[in-house]
Amino acid sequence: RDYGRRSTSCGYCEVGTATAHHVEIGTLDVVQYQKLLNRGWRRCGMWLYQPVLEASCCRTIAMRVRAVDWKPNKELKKCVRRMDAYLNGERRNKAGKLENTQEVRNTEKERTKSMCENALENAWKRCMEQKNMDGPRCPAWKVTTPSKKACTKFQMDLCCSTPFSMAARLLKRGETIDPHTIAIDVIKNLQAEGTPIERMQAVRGFINIFLFKGSEVQKDEEERPRKMNRMVTEGCKSVVMENKHPQQKHRLDITIVPARFEEESYELFFLYQTQIHKQAPSAVSRSHYLDFLVSTPFPCTNNALAREENRQGTPCPEWHGYGTFHHQYKIDGKLVAVGVVDILPECLSSKYLFWHPDYHDLSLGKYSAIQEIQWVARVQKTHRQLQYYYPGYYLPSCPKMAYKAIYQPAELLCPLTYKWVPFSNFDHSLFQAGSPLPRLRLGAEQTSQETPTDIYGTKVVVQVSDGKALIVLFRDIMLNQSNAAAGNELYTRIMMWHSAVGPDVAKQAYYLLN
Repeated sequence: RDYGRRSTSCGYCEVGTATAHHVEIGTLDVVQYQKLLNRGWRRCGMWLYQPVLEASCCRTIAMRVRAVDWKPNKELKKCVRRMDAYLNGERRNKAGKLENTQEVRNTEKERTKSMCENALENAWKRCMEQKNMDGPRCPAWKVTTPSKKACTKFQMDLCCSTPFSMAARLLKRGETIDPHTIAIDVIKNLQAEGTPIERMQAVRGFINIFLFKGSEVQKDEEERPRKMNRMVTEGCKSVVMENKHPQQKHRLDITIVPARFEEESYELFFLYQTQIHKQAPSAVSRSHYLDFLVSTPFPCTNNALAREENRQGTPCPEWHGYGTFHHQYKIDGKLVAVGVVDILPECLSSKYLFWHPDYHDLSLGKYSAIQEIQWVARVQKTHRQLQYYYPGYYLPSCPKMAYKAIYQPAELLCPLTYKWVPFSNFDHSLFQAGSPLPRLRLGAEQTSQETPTDIYGTKVVVQVSDGKALIVLFRDIMLNQSNAAAGNELYTRIMMWHSAVGPDVAKQAYYLLN
């Protein structure tokens, strides 16, 4: 059902007027919607809309990113590090730096060292019990921070030289045990559960200790890189103890489910709309949530089209078919964000994201976009046509939309030719409100004119009495139209609709006439 062009108050600048072409749909094929996306259309529930830029105060432009070409910039890398730090028990500010003060960090370092010392001492006691020996009580096991030279050579976090002292004490009692043997026995008997130890290594009597990523003893990533591979020391066999299941303090799970109503998701949406967007609670009803983020014109199905495109026949565990899906982000089992996306033959179209206000410092909007781009890159290996990530409209004059420029390299949709052009060709000065609508430059490439369509072949659904409807051609309606004014108005409406949706969709769609 075509409602034509409608003007409303602008939701971006909140002072001007926005005009868009609105269409209500019943069912829609994913291929048709893909073509509409490539003409600047977007979806809101069962409604489609295309901004009329020449009649709007804010000129929004469709944008897309080719997943395999995308490279994260410094800001996005900080976003990922901030999430990793949170999952490892740290907190980082917007600049990507640890929020902990030096005093707190020093306290954490001492606590970590104490835990390692207790673990080593308990392991040594078990060694003595297994050998039916009474080990010397002194000196106590001591863990220290190695020198910069040792850190550079062995890439370790902590070091223990107590095996040499233990060997000397045992020698005074008439028992000869090599320090390296003591180090090996301790490592073999050490159970690292409950400690930040990832692995330990015996090297010539010393015990090198490697901690889990994110431990306070580790230096920040800009100070020195970590080498997580096994190390082999010349002249002496290295014995390595590794924890097979490294544990983080928090667990992040990302699941993809078909769009459906879930009470937990609705409660998060209610919290987001009322606290972040300051909407009245009465306006955030369940019916509004259903119409906005659950209702979809195309069901989720792994249809024949997807199977045909997957010519290699290689199964992809992350593939769930085409349609509308919810990407659910859970930390320790708690739902913290939901991304609503449409998966289409050529792209993943990001529709909306809502998140828990308590996790605003994690930049979940940017983090979810990174995950969605990486998802497209992985799925493209088995579904070659699915190459792009559509973040929605780009609006340089609005901070809510201008941030999308960080996803590069990107392409913008020319509003006159409907051709995708590089983001680098975009001239911000040409898109000021009130100025003539410009054509985005394609450099030396020439744009081809769109093939005109025969609007008289449009299939029109005419409602008659008793709830019945007839499907007739627009040509037949015009031949039997006695009112010239009504005929001209109908011709203008259908011509405008054809121009908006394009010839391919216009040939397949049914135009509902009241």
